[in-house]
Order: sequence, then C-alpha cells, then structure tokens
Amino acid sequence: MAEERNGKRGTVFEFVILHHPKSKKKDAARPKSRVVVDLERVIAKDQQEAVIVAARRIPENLMSELEDVEILVRPF
Repeated sequence: MAEERNGKRGTVFEFVILHHPKSKKKDAARPKSRVVVDLERVIAKDQQEAVIVAARRIPENLMSELEDVEILVRPF
C-alpha cells in the first residue's frame, strides 16, 4: 500500500467532491446532489493530508456553500 521514495512514504488515495445543494424555497423539493470534482488520485502520507489536498480542489463558486460540500476520501 505504501511505497518508498527518497526516504518518504506515501499512500495513494482517491477522492471525489460532492455538492448537496439546499432548496431555495421551503416547499420545493431538494435539488439533486452532483459531483463537482470527479474521481482523482493523490499520493499523501495519510488520509488527513489527502483531505487537505482535495479541499484545495473545491471550486471557487462553492466557497460560500462549504456546509453543502462533501469530500469523500479512501485509500486506493
């Protein structure tokens, strides 16, 4: 799972970023969730570092809606 490179260990993680928008009106149906960053791979020392790398990929237009953004990370 981990590989040795120049004395540093790294693990491959996959991540995807989802947006779960809230409905604008109380009576309206909740809009469908969507993938805003498709599946990507990153080499990181641990899952927390992989989440940080993924968070940097959140589109600028969603920065004001971070409570509606979900980052899913798993080791490859």
